[in-house]
Amino acid sequence: LIVENNNVTSKSGVGILIEKLSNKRMPSHVTVRFNDVITGNKYAIDATGVQADTSIIEDNIAHGKLVGTPSGVIDTSKPTYVYKGTVLNITSENIRTYIDANGGLTSEVKDGDILNFRGSFNNEVIYVTKGVKITGENPIFYDSTFKITCGNVFVENLKIINEEVERVNAWGIFVN
Repeated sequence: LIVENNNVTSKSGVGILIEKLSNKRMPSHVTVRFNDVITGNKYAIDATGVQADTSIIEDNIAHGKLVGTPSGVIDTSKPTYVYKGTVLNITSENIRTYIDANGGLTSEVKDGDILNFRGSFNNEVIYVTKGVKITGENPIFYDSTFKITCGNVFVENLKIINEEVERVNAWGIFVN
């Protein structure tokens, strides 16, 4: 099933609703994208009843209404962060170019940048004070903490193991 490039207006109904076929059967291979839905209902799109691992539900305009997906509900009234800055590939060899010895982001890092970590890191306390995306290609942080003190930060794909740390309050990710 493909539902694409539609303009749907509904006074009270869900703009696009895809339900389970039965208690045991869910629609699979469902794509819902590039639709513009205006509705008085709290849901613009409800595709919670489709099979998660075969569906694509993205790039729809829901005008502040909810979009139900198999993996959860997206509140389109909340901001979505877009990171269009520079991709900074960070390794243990070049980390001080982007993160100083005290854990602060250097002037090389700008709002909107993507910090892409690769490899292993030890005993790092990283103070995130800019709106950046923090991601990685299977990085492992041993005895390390990310202290996030600003908004517009997205963190994904990190492995943090704090088993040998000697400092108090050794969180993996701390948001303040």
